[in-house]
Amino acid sequence: EHINRYIFANTVVKDKKVLEAACGTGYGSALMAKTAASVFGVDISDEAISYAKNNYNAPNISFSVADIASLPFEDNFFDVVISFETIEHVDTQKQEKFLLEVKRTLKNDGIFIVSTPNRDVYKNSGENHFHVAELSFAEFKSFLDGKFQNVKIFSQKFEVSNAIIADGITKSTSVSNVTLENSDYLVAVA
Repeated sequence: EHINRYIFANTVVKDKKVLEAACGTGYGSALMAKTAASVFGVDISDEAISYAKNNYNAPNISFSVADIASLPFEDNFFDVVISFETIEHVDTQKQEKFLLEVKRTLKNDGIFIVSTPNRDVYKNSGENHFHVAELSFAEFKSFLDGKFQNVKIFSQKFEVSNAIIADGITKSTSVSNVTLENSDYLVAVA
């Protein structure tokens, strides 16, 4: 599921200045750096950033330790901000601070791509003790609509294959009965 999100993001990052917030060990940043002008990966974990620096070297990529609620970049700096499977790991107050930081560091015509498990579906697979504040589809939509003028939410659902599709796609032969409300994961472009 994670790799598919980066493939999806690569359709937007070509020749752009990109931030990956909560980049983890850096493999996604490295994938995006193949087409992006530059990628800045940040994570709160010293260990993850150390791994990223040691394993993903490219002239257009840099990694640093940073908190998503206080990004160390100037205003209007990025063309694209990516953050996959991050917001459910922090409380609602930090989610709001992060969204404000994304808005601050993103250019006015920039793009924010963010994903989260759909709480209403994900809860059926058991509790994840690393998740602090999961969001339902309605909460995720409201969370983004409050800060961004244009929001498009896609469905990512694992059936026989893994696909990210727009809501309302019903004529696909590979995906059946997919709605945003029953999606395993929600991926938004704002």
